[in-house]
Amino acid sequence: MPTPKDRATLSEQPSTTNLTVCQPKESLMQPTNRLRTITIATCATLVLVLTGIRCTSATPPAPTDTPKIPTYTYKTVVGKVVWPSTSTIDQTALAAIPAAEREKLKLSGVPVLVPSDPKFLRTAITMDPSENGYSFGPAEWVDGLDTTITGGHVGDSSDAPVPDRLYEPDPNGIDIGEFKNVSVGRGESLTWEATWGGYGHVGYLMSLHCKDRTDPRCTDNKYLIELVRSLVFVGGNFIPYETTILDQ
Repeated sequence: MPTPKDRATLSEQPSTTNLTVCQPKESLMQPTNRLRTITIATCATLVLVLTGIRCTSATPPAPTDTPKIPTYTYKTVVGKVVWPSTSTIDQTALAAIPAAEREKLKLSGVPVLVPSDPKFLRTAITMDPSENGYSFGPAEWVDGLDTTITGGHVGDSSDAPVPDRLYEPDPNGIDIGEFKNVSVGRGESLTWEATWGGYGHVGYLMSLHCKDRTDPRCTDNKYLIELVRSLVFVGGNFIPYETTILDQ
């Protein structure tokens, strides 16, 4: 059993012990508080920096309007056909065309024009005859030449900024016989071509191709011009189409 002296000694020891124990606690808490203080200060600094960047950064330009791609409508145009009198049919040329091909000509929705020279008619064929038009030419080379004529009255009409006529007249065109404003020029593969309009709103294309590229008939446009001048009317279906527009 402790003596009073011992108790007095013991009573002094806890005080010393408590002081010793408390000092480590304070020493351990100081880094945590300091870390918390540093963290808060760092966050505050980042907020200020980011806020300053946001406030001082230039305002982005307003987005420009996206260019609009124009859209256009297209419609099929059936051009007006003004038929010549049946009395103007060239019977000599018509008789020179093979019988089966003569029957096909009656299907054409536009006046059928053919060269008057029989050599271009004896072996000729009528291609794709319909109410829209026709094509006519020899099935093989004739005297070293390939000649084809095509006529039609169906095209496209559009609100696009381009001409909507079936045939756009050439300001430099020439008159050849009864055909006005004929455009004559070089085509592809050493071909000469002539285009024109007539009989209302009918467009025609005649082409000339020489088997021998040195053939003088294909060195200039003179022979083609004479072929156009020689064209004669041989028939068609004689349906008086008026100009109509059909939605495609």
